[in-house]
Amino acid sequence: MKGKRVIAGILLVGILALTLTGCKNTDSSKKETEKPVITLGSDNYPPYNYLNEDGVPTGIDVELATEAFKRMGYQVNVVQIDWEDKKELVEKGDIDCIMGCFSMEGRLDDYRWAGPYIASRQVVAVNENSDIYKLSDLEGKNLAVQSTTKPEGIFLNRTDERIPKLGNLISLGHRELIYTFLGKGYVDASLRTIAAEAGTTTGTIYSRYGGKEGLFSAIVEPVAKEFTGIFIGVQEKFHAIESDRQAVSLDDYAEDGMKQLVKYMYAHLEEFQILVKSSYGTRFQDFVEHLVELETDYTYKFMEAIGLRFKDGKPLTKNFMHIMNKALFESFFEVIRHDMSEEEAWEYIEMLEKYHSAGWNIIYGECCSIND
Repeated sequence: MKGKRVIAGILLVGILALTLTGCKNTDSSKKETEKPVITLGSDNYPPYNYLNEDGVPTGIDVELATEAFKRMGYQVNVVQIDWEDKKELVEKGDIDCIMGCFSMEGRLDDYRWAGPYIASRQVVAVNENSDIYKLSDLEGKNLAVQSTTKPEGIFLNRTDERIPKLGNLISLGHRELIYTFLGKGYVDASLRTIAAEAGTTTGTIYSRYGGKEGLFSAIVEPVAKEFTGIFIGVQEKFHAIESDRQAVSLDDYAEDGMKQLVKYMYAHLEEFQILVKSSYGTRFQDFVEHLVELETDYTYKFMEAIGLRFKDGKPLTKNFMHIMNKALFESFFEVIRHDMSEEEAWEYIEMLEKYHSAGWNIIYGECCSIND
């Protein structure tokens, strides 16, 4: 479980080989402003790389890279990147190389390596009063890691027999910036507090995200869009089947759709905890309401497809349908509000789906009739 901090360059071998050859042959006596520029990408990772109060990259990695490239005859331009995008950024030529907490193990053929410069190891950090003392104590527990890193691979793949099976592995794309939102909610989490608790500066957050709202959006918007896309995809697949098969297929499609949504939600659990628990005061506070509106529209579409129509005098209005669907989705996200495990969540949601399905069958029977 040992890892190494390394400088890495991606396998655009032709371009990179020329760049490295140029490094060796550059006249080191040239003035700094005349030297060619290497653009180095790294994520915010204090104390190795972060922006100071003036928004200037600083830290151990920045100092090491600046000195190393200076000796080879280069200027270095350090830019902050999203670590998940590192490979794509180098392949596209947006940056020349990457530097960061990056293990060589298992990646030797994926990158052209400059070699390790710091030896380190992976550790699991727990609260002081935790009852977790060894790896085996993590069995069934929830563990948070940074996405696309060595620890994520260790616990996902479990190729080492010492690695226990977790309850949930939470992969974080913004690990250092999310905890204040979870603890305080959006409204009460000031930008200064977020920066202080993340060990960074308000200037860093403004530079990368444009402020608190931009930061919140960067965390939750990708999962909110993907979740909504999965929901719409399930609905469209269902409504594409023949109308005479929709009534008998409804429960199966509903169950399959719920499984897809639960699986995605727990694969991005930390982001959904923020989205569900802490989005008041943001444009995402109506996330559930948007899903309810979609579900209501699709409910009407289903009724039209199978020929259901309202009986006179029966109160099956759009408002009533909206209320019923709101009850479903609010109940669905209770698994997040109550910190259920994925296994507990699915047991709960299975019963919830049966409850609502039975209720709708009664409502349809009493308030609707089939068109002749």
